[in-house]
Amino acid sequence: MTNPIIINGSLAYDTILNHPDPFSKSISKNNIENINVAFGISDKSEELGGTGGNIIYNCHLLSLPCYIFTNIGKDGDKYLTHLNNLSSVNQYFLNQDKNTDCAHAYLISDKNNQQIIGFFPGVLIKQYSFMNKENEILSLIKNHQAIFPDTDEFIFHLAPENPHNTVKNAEFCIKNKQLFFFDPGQSTPYLINNFGFLKENNNKKHHENIMKYGESVFDNTKICLEDILLSAKVIFVNEYERGLLDEYFKKYYGLSCQNFIAEMKDVFFKTLNFSIKQSAILKHPETLLVNTLGGKGSLLSMIGLKKIEEELYPVIKTEKIVDSTGCGDAFRAGFLLGFSNQKDIHTCMTLGSIMGSLAIENQGGQNHHTSVSQVNEILEREIEKNRHKKVKIKCI
Repeated sequence: MTNPIIINGSLAYDTILNHPDPFSKSISKNNIENINVAFGISDKSEELGGTGGNIIYNCHLLSLPCYIFTNIGKDGDKYLTHLNNLSSVNQYFLNQDKNTDCAHAYLISDKNNQQIIGFFPGVLIKQYSFMNKENEILSLIKNHQAIFPDTDEFIFHLAPENPHNTVKNAEFCIKNKQLFFFDPGQSTPYLINNFGFLKENNNKKHHENIMKYGESVFDNTKICLEDILLSAKVIFVNEYERGLLDEYFKKYYGLSCQNFIAEMKDVFFKTLNFSIKQSAILKHPETLLVNTLGGKGSLLSMIGLKKIEEELYPVIKTEKIVDSTGCGDAFRAGFLLGFSNQKDIHTCMTLGSIMGSLAIENQGGQNHHTSVSQVNEILEREIEKNRHKKVKIKCI
């Protein structure tokens, strides 16, 4: 039985602009502080997008049932019509605000598929989190488990949205000990600057800072970034977001993000003090950190207690590269397909790579098409091709 999935993430309209050259040709590294540049645009398109929208579209292609949980604006009728055609998507938790516009993303992609994004949040500034529907969600979980007792748990996927809503959603999952995936995305800088536990307390050595956090975990009045990273089962980041997290943890703890998780997990399992936050952290001894690397593939870090195993997954070759918009979201849907069906992690990562490769062949995040049979055919081929790949193991 497939694990039910609740996806929190933005629904947005996308204006996609293509720049025919690399951004680096127009940006001087020596004058980055005084940047004032215009990028020529070779073509543009208007698409349906948003992290939540892109993920649920790909889930629909994979016949993977899911709930969408977010706000949509007063101008969302076009999007709602589209959603009504996605048979795998349940709109029960979709809330329409009749007074505010939808979110809108303005994306410029260059020749190397790098992107600069301007994002108008619109209705996403409204507070709307799992906490607002806590009783209904818990009732849904209870009823589902009564009908399907073999279903272990729901999967909550927290994709980029209003970061305050994201933190409240993580709080719901931690409080109720629910399995969740954390996908900070474009909200990473804001989450670091506003929810980093030691942002203002960096005067001690890193091991003392770790213990300070460990002691303060008993304070359940505030959920911080460290809580979310330690409690999530899977964390999705791209290279830039991974760099921001590593920069934060190295500055305030003297460790990379993944080494922090490994060391803190070890501390918690040895002390066995079960506060609400710690019990959520201890529920999953192994954390999966998925770092998408664009054309270089994706890196999986399996973070256990004092041990990290890493494996690099190459991209799935495509016939053409049209637009990278939404490729990461397609990857997440492929990963969700494997994970919700209790497949091994190698299969989950390969399914993610397959969906990303299919998405990049089309403009926008919701214009590609595939079937479960096509994806399974590619999966069998890729697993056979990479059957003897060795895993690089790093111990700390």
